[in-house]
Amino acid sequence: MVHNNNYLKMVLGLPGHGKSIARRAEILRAIEEYTDLHGFAPGLRDVAEGAGMSTSNARMHLIVLKNAGLVSYQPGIPRSIVFLGDHAHDQETY
Repeated sequence: MVHNNNYLKMVLGLPGHGKSIARRAEILRAIEEYTDLHGFAPGLRDVAEGAGMSTSNARMHLIVLKNAGLVSYQPGIPRSIVFLGDHAHDQETY
């Protein structure tokens, strides 16, 4: 599991203000905690609940995180949200 400060470091370069950055870090934490606890990827509602926000806000932040290469998911496929973590930049080299 990634330390909480590392989540913030991962999202600091993304567009947005302090609150958006903190919320995106919470989403990354929620995805990783859910996956560690349950052994499978969370869905949008699981992420929203774990990060303490509405599903519409979680969806908006997930789009930004996906565009940044920090998460992966398939729209319309349940429980497909995956935190790429430190491996996000590794995938670009292949």
